[in-house]
Amino acid sequence: MRRLVIIPLLACLVLGAFPGVFAQEAQPGKSEEDNGYAQISIFAKTLELLRQDYVDENKTSYHDLVTAAMKGMLSSLDPHSQFMDPSDFRDMQDDTRSRFNGLGIEVSMKNGLPTVITAMEDTPAAKAGVLSGDQILRINGISTERMDLQDAINVLRGPAGAKVTLTLLRPSTNEIKEYTLQRAEIKIQSVKGARLLDAELTGQFKIGYIRLIQFNEPTAEELSKALDDLQKQGMQALILDLRNNPGGLLNSAVDVCAQFLPPNTKVVSTQGRVVSQQHDYSTSGAKKERPNFPMVLLINEGSASGAEIVAGALKDLHRAVLVNK
Repeated sequence: MRRLVIIPLLACLVLGAFPGVFAQEAQPGKSEEDNGYAQISIFAKTLELLRQDYVDENKTSYHDLVTAAMKGMLSSLDPHSQFMDPSDFRDMQDDTRSRFNGLGIEVSMKNGLPTVITAMEDTPAAKAGVLSGDQILRINGISTERMDLQDAINVLRGPAGAKVTLTLLRPSTNEIKEYTLQRAEIKIQSVKGARLLDAELTGQFKIGYIRLIQFNEPTAEELSKALDDLQKQGMQALILDLRNNPGGLLNSAVDVCAQFLPPNTKVVSTQGRVVSQQHDYSTSGAKKERPNFPMVLLINEGSASGAEIVAGALKDLHRAVLVNK
């Protein structure tokens, strides 16, 4: 029986409306090898064929083709790996500095669709009723089925004042919902609602409450100031609210843990294929001492990434009790 040989990358390349067919011959003895030079050669030939013969030359600049290839390469690994071009990286930096233009939605890829991790408090998305877990089916009428995560984020963000229409599937009720939202400048105050709870609720105890919206550059410093103020008011216990906190900077999450843990306490570690990728993240050696007051952390399905690290660390180190919802 004759075997059909499928050549890596492309057995035949049909380019848009161009009628020709191009094939890359298999290399004898190399079909089972992961030969970097051979595969890069195939990629380079494909690139040149696209530039030479694709019907729309406006789509075949080296920058566009290579960027698309790198995005595809990273997205094929897992939902969390992605390639960022300079504009994407600048957007991420804006996030960590607590200011950007958009709808106020944190998204990730789940089951091949952009999915809402959380709709940030006091943003257009939250005010309209977008919920954690909503799956984005279409953005401005364009299907998201083949859209990568960064492309979806780029469409959701943009100049303040512009309108964006989202078609969402809500798995909890199996409803299809459509929202037309207006982009706004999102200013994220990462620490909100710091106060002592009403004595009618707490009796003779003074229980503080602080909500962390996400983990950005100033979060740990803002939290420290809020704790100082509550301690001056005689706080005896603390409720730290991480519900719908989508995460943020890892170092910020570790610094938040440092407000409640002894110096040089390991919070989380990363593991990789080589020793250089293994790293322990610990609390700072110098920190302001605080009373070991009782703590409760509030979490829900919208608590992700850095919020999960903080919740897991404080629970495992017996510093706080977790309450879901």
